[in-house]
Amino acid sequence: MSDDRPYLDILERVGFVLLVAGMLDIGVMIYCIMNAMAYSSSFNIFAVVLGVLLIRGNIWAASIVRFFGAFFLAGGLALVGFLPFLQPMSLTLAELRNTSPFGLAFPAALLAMCLWAALELNRDPVLAAFSASDRNISPLIFPLALGVGLVSAISGVIIFT
Repeated sequence: MSDDRPYLDILERVGFVLLVAGMLDIGVMIYCIMNAMAYSSSFNIFAVVLGVLLIRGNIWAASIVRFFGAFFLAGGLALVGFLPFLQPMSLTLAELRNTSPFGLAFPAALLAMCLWAALELNRDPVLAAFSASDRNISPLIFPLALGVGLVSAISGVIIFT
């Protein structure tokens, strides 16, 4: 670690986790395609690209991951809260019974990773690097509110139509 750039260790750590998670997601996607299984994820290639950029110390990528980590975390948790109101409870319970453990573990792990990445990239050395690069530092409350607001608005439209 360089003493004049202490944020690089944090960026490398988060980048490595994103790179590994993206590669695993690509592997699962390939497996599902080869076995004619349904699979949808838009996480894979973005995680790989942003992971590589973070490993290389790109501060722009750090701000993107920080923002969207908080946004997806808030949206995912809000969706869990609204799910009972979006469909009948019996349908929700039937879907849970017929979902594989992987089908539940992957979204939970993704939300945990979003939380971890947003918190890591919100640490003081990274925020100081944002300031030094003239990058706007918005508080995490903005992407959190945006994620909850988007899910709330869409859920409201679904519930009341």
